[in-house]
Amino acid sequence: MKMKKFLAAVLAASMVIGMLAGCGSDGSSESRKEAEAETEMEESNEEVAAEAADSSDGSLTEFKMTYVTWVGCAPLFIAQEKGFFEEHGIKPELILNEDESSGASLLYS
Repeated sequence: MKMKKFLAAVLAASMVIGMLAGCGSDGSSESRKEAEAETEMEESNEEVAAEAADSSDGSLTEFKMTYVTWVGCAPLFIAQEKGFFEEHGIKPELILNEDESSGASLLYS
């Protein structure tokens, strides 16, 4: 009977210590670093978009972009229809790629 009480006390103590150790760090430094990195990324994207839109000859930057049939690609077509690409000085040529092997090689190369 004493052994069961002892084991129960050890288990309870280890659970309390585990909970306290898990609550010891609020992760604010990590979340702050992530927020700073995200802000830098947004500023960089805005600079690139501004440079593309302010090109001296007014031409659009043309490039090719492949996609596969997936609902997540729908915003590409919506942006194209609404003229968002032209607003940012780009003109992507959207190319459908249904070959799984070549699509995978493009992703992992």
